[in-house]
Amino acid sequence: MIRDPKVRKISVVPFRDRVVHHALCSELLPQLERYAIHDSYACREGKGQHAALARARQFVQANRDGWALKGDIASYFASIPHERLMKQVRKRVPDAGLCDLLERIIRAYPVTEGRGLPIGTLTSQHLANLYLGALDHQLKDNLGVRYYLRYMDDFVAMGSRGEMTALRQQCEDYLKEALDLQLNPRSTQLVRVTDGVPMLGVRVYPGLIRVRPEGWRRFAKKQQSIEVALCMGELSEEEAAARLSSQYSHLMRFNTHRKRCSHLARLSEVSSQWGEGRRRLPASEPRRVLEQRREERARREPQQERARQPQQEPWVSSCELSTFAEPAGLIRGERKRPEAPSLRTAEPAPRC
Repeated sequence: MIRDPKVRKISVVPFRDRVVHHALCSELLPQLERYAIHDSYACREGKGQHAALARARQFVQANRDGWALKGDIASYFASIPHERLMKQVRKRVPDAGLCDLLERIIRAYPVTEGRGLPIGTLTSQHLANLYLGALDHQLKDNLGVRYYLRYMDDFVAMGSRGEMTALRQQCEDYLKEALDLQLNPRSTQLVRVTDGVPMLGVRVYPGLIRVRPEGWRRFAKKQQSIEVALCMGELSEEEAAARLSSQYSHLMRFNTHRKRCSHLARLSEVSSQWGEGRRRLPASEPRRVLEQRREERARREPQQERARQPQQEPWVSSCELSTFAEPAGLIRGERKRPEAPSLRTAEPAPRC
């Protein structure tokens, strides 16, 4: 069970089963690829999350004055019916022996009776993507929706407000009748394009892409755990940079420069003591910060903690401090006040 960002049950199949799943998917992919539309971006070579967001930004720029329908399937993997899924598989896969083996895998890990695919297996990803291909062809071929894209069970369509309002009802009816699924009422919404289209953890605007607040909270939580590990000595700087590089590389795709710099500045202060008065370069990724640290060390900047500044004794004023001579027998830090005649060598000069 994982709880990031919400509770999900992940199935980890044995290694021997995973070998079989990879062998099956290598045979399935060419046949599934012929059925997929161009703007389906999950589990396909050359596609992916960043390509989907780039395409969504093109759609947003072409519909600046329009509206967007952001749709999401309620509990998608757990709701897929086995019988209807196998009907689609037999239509696309001509090999009967391969279909029988896929049916054994599908029915081996049910979420409920006759429903559900396990999250975490390779076959589940491709079969779930295949099952919603029917919705793609319904919207593109039959309804003629021009601006439409899908990433697994998240899809976005754009047009006028009246078109999107009618499309929401049409999608809901088709999913219920043809696929035995339903839209998630909480995450399915109709928004203005100028207000930003929510998709895949970000909000897409005509001129930029911003990470949503919940995405920043998850990122800050991960970085905080790495900061604690650095302070405790459980991680080296190289290990911390390696762990954070993938996250910062992902964030570099969006308009997050100032946020990344602020997070990295704090991480750098945690890992070591920078020299005072030195101007820091605006690094935007962990490995760049690590390179700066190495350059600093090459200039022989002290790495250890700086010595504490001498503290003024509580019984000596600022004017008297320069006129006192420390006797040989006095132990520094004692709280006992020495007698003034034995320490004073001259009258203090006025300084104020």
